[in-house]
Amino acid sequence: QDEVKGKHHSMFVRREDAGSPAYRQFWSDLAEGRAKTGRFQRITKGGKPVWIQGSYFPILDNSGKPFKVVKYATDITSIREIEASLE
Repeated sequence: QDEVKGKHHSMFVRREDAGSPAYRQFWSDLAEGRAKTGRFQRITKGGKPVWIQGSYFPILDNSGKPFKVVKYATDITSIREIEASLE
């Protein structure tokens, strides 16, 4: 936990994705209080790609402004690999 505490979420995405308009929009939506759900590719500590089914929820302060984000995620890499083999 100390390895990621205080660091930006972009450490979990591919470099080309971290600078993309879609990734900036993802965080803009969260900053405006909109939750995001879906399937997302992420990167492990060792650099291996994984897929998650994730839900990101902005947590609002007393004035209604988001001040942090909570994420719930399930590793669905094996499911994505099966789907890819069927395509």
